[in-house]
Amino acid sequence: MLIETYKSAAMGLIVAVEIPDHLTPAPEQHRQIERAVRQGPLQGDALTQTEHCAVRIWDFSIEERPFSKTPDRISQEEVDNFVRTRTGRSNANLMMFFSPGNSALSLSLTSAKEDEVLVGMRRQFRDATKGQFSGTRPAMLAVQLHAITANALVNLAKLGRSSRATATGLQITTSNLLQRPSSAHIRTIAYSSHAVISSSSVDGTTHPAAPSYFIKNQSHPLYHDPRYGVSSLGAS
Repeated sequence: MLIETYKSAAMGLIVAVEIPDHLTPAPEQHRQIERAVRQGPLQGDALTQTEHCAVRIWDFSIEERPFSKTPDRISQEEVDNFVRTRTGRSNANLMMFFSPGNSALSLSLTSAKEDEVLVGMRRQFRDATKGQFSGTRPAMLAVQLHAITANALVNLAKLGRSSRATATGLQITTSNLLQRPSSAHIRTIAYSSHAVISSSSVDGTTHPAAPSYFIKNQSHPLYHDPRYGVSSLGAS
């Protein structure tokens, strides 16, 4: 479906799909979204509205930066910033098709409904920063993510570090928390997944192992103090 749309584009197209709730495994929802995404670009509609999604389209000249460069010289951050500047949207879920000098298609998928997990995390973060610390000594907030695997946490730590436009919901939530005056005492937030249990072939003992993802508060006066350093998946 995307390839057909891409080949039909005479210039650059940004296609933003917004669903009213969350994406489900239901095949019918997927078919209706596909139909709307196909219909808009092919018919030249700026806005296609259905009960399953809204598809909005912006066009641009293929000669504009960063698409005036060859694909190997275009960074993901440049593409994200380009889309955000023209649409006013920050999209973590962005797909790009690009043929140098011919056409480009950017497809983003977002939900109009706020992520309930992040809403709950923000509420718990506020309670934790108020009730678990003295507020005067440097603190580290430890968070265990029950619904994420060790590998998923490693991949999450690699995403969106360069700019807020490409950051994940978790990273933006963490950044917002650390920028609040009431969180000034927090130096580090540590995320961990469930541990993976391995057994020794030598003595039969078991050992838990799990990565941790540390995000430091750059505004904290002890940000550069090596005495408070931690080693794992880090993000400054």
